[in-house]
Amino acid sequence: MGRVALGDQDGLVLFVHQPDDSFEMHYLLTSDLTGPEKLNRAKAAISWIFTFTSATRIYGHTPCENRAARAMNRLLGGRPVRSFADALGRNLITYEVGKDHELYR
Repeated sequence: MGRVALGDQDGLVLFVHQPDDSFEMHYLLTSDLTGPEKLNRAKAAISWIFTFTSATRIYGHTPCENRAARAMNRLLGGRPVRSFADALGRNLITYEVGKDHELYR
C-alpha cells in the first residue's frame, strides 16, 4: 500500500504501511485548530485507515519531552509500548493502538 496522506489546509495525517499490516502514523495539525478539533481529525483519520485498509494496528514515536503529543496519543487510544533513543539521541516513546480498541470498533 505504501503511504496514505489525509488532510486539508488545517493539517495532515500521514500513514506509512509496514510489512506486518501495521501503519506508522505522523500528524501535523495547525495551531488554528483547537485541541478537541485536532483530536477529532486524528480520530477520523485513524478510523479511516482501519476501515479502508488492512491495518491491524497503528503506532508512532513521540519525543519524551513533548507532553502535549503524549497526551494526545493517549486520548487517541494509544498505549506506550517501548521507549528508546533514536539515531539523533532523542528519547522517544512508541505508542500503539489496535483496530480492536473501543474508539475504532
